[in-house]
Amino acid sequence: MEEVIRDFESIGLDNIIAFAPLQVIQRLDRFESYKEKTSIELYPHIKDGGVKVIDVRSKKEWAEGHLYNAIHIPLGNLFKQLDCIPKDCPIVLQCRTGLRSAYSS
Repeated sequence: MEEVIRDFESIGLDNIIAFAPLQVIQRLDRFESYKEKTSIELYPHIKDGGVKVIDVRSKKEWAEGHLYNAIHIPLGNLFKQLDCIPKDCPIVLQCRTGLRSAYSS
């Protein structure tokens, strides 16, 4: 358990209050799978405003470069800033490897 908490803390989730065993999560049928897209595939939709990108990476990663018109909300702040997420169009979650995006969704 300590290793799991350490892993979560390393991506900005530092206030773990509960967890569920994998067997419980696997029984829930309401989870959906989302397709991964490259920035090249998304660019036309980002440019025309058809989707909004929420970048859940750290400040340092954001400063090193980010997608056009992306909104920066680090994963650890996401739940505190839900009101900053547009509700009038599809949302794309972006991170470096896909792990934080998956947690964010």
